[in-house]
Amino acid sequence: MGKLLILCLSFSILSFALPIDSQLTIKILETTKSGKTIFLNRGSADGLNVGDHAKLFVTEAIVARAVLIKNNTQTSIWSVYRMVNPDLVINDAVLKLKITPEVKLSKNPYSMLARESITGLNVLSGSGDDYSVYSDLLDDRDYSKTVGEEIVSKDAIRSPRLERNFKKRFLEIWSHIGFHYFTSEVSSGDNFSGTEFFSRISGGLEIYIGRWFSLAPQFTYMQDSVLTFDGSVTDSILYEYGGALNIYPFTSPHDAYKLIPYLHGGAAIGSIVDSLAPGTLGGATSTSSTTTDASGTSFAYFAGLGLKYHFKSKLGVRMLLDVYRRLDTFSDLPASVGMAEWERARIGPRISFGFSYRF
Repeated sequence: MGKLLILCLSFSILSFALPIDSQLTIKILETTKSGKTIFLNRGSADGLNVGDHAKLFVTEAIVARAVLIKNNTQTSIWSVYRMVNPDLVINDAVLKLKITPEVKLSKNPYSMLARESITGLNVLSGSGDDYSVYSDLLDDRDYSKTVGEEIVSKDAIRSPRLERNFKKRFLEIWSHIGFHYFTSEVSSGDNFSGTEFFSRISGGLEIYIGRWFSLAPQFTYMQDSVLTFDGSVTDSILYEYGGALNIYPFTSPHDAYKLIPYLHGGAAIGSIVDSLAPGTLGGATSTSSTTTDASGTSFAYFAGLGLKYHFKSKLGVRMLLDVYRRLDTFSDLPASVGMAEWERARIGPRISFGFSYRF
């Protein structure tokens, strides 16, 4: 009776398997950095079984050959043993899958594919009993140079977070909220110096250029307000436009789930307006009718260190610490000042935090 039950169960499983040349439309949910392991949106509910071989293709062009190594009801993990077009083996790609016969055996020691134990591609040697060898595994690459690379591990099978790579997404939008601390100096016949602390909001694009560099055009809005002992108030508003060069000497900026440090430096120009409302001492009032405005231009340059982190959702977080120097030149001054031009230099550290989105 027990043998009959097992026989019936085996027959039912085999009867649900997809026949050779069956086709499915699939979507790549995840892929490793090498592209040799892919996570698909099809599983046992679609008739797929561990050990199935398949071609992945678009229209009539073959993309890759793979074997199913881990199966769930709605999803499956495949080991790619022949890569024809790696540019199409990317996250969210929609392809066709065609079931094919098992590839014929070969004696090449560098074309080992796990079959019984399902541990992925192994390029060491044919010493284990769990390996079968296939003649169709070799392509133009030298697999002997990839000894030790793990195609899929138990952790990768259990975790929904297979490693992602954003090298095909070279644009990123970002925003920062930051804080400045300045020492400042004013030259106007007499010299005045002091310290200031205020906030800023900035945003822009980051355009990645290969593995090492990116350009970051940006816009910044800054505002501070200082209240003095006699009730006078000085408001400053600055609109700044500029750009920066980011360098990534340690970690690729295209990786997800990694801390990415980078070097940052750039320059900016802007327009600034200072508004002074006098205090109450000596009979003066602080109403808007007595406000005095001075406007001009600014030039700034900055350099520092940054840190960013990308999630698989393409969202990211970032932090920047740099030194900022700016020269404000006021050329539109009130007549009461009696001067044609007034300069103010500022220098100090600033720190900012923000978010980004890769697309």
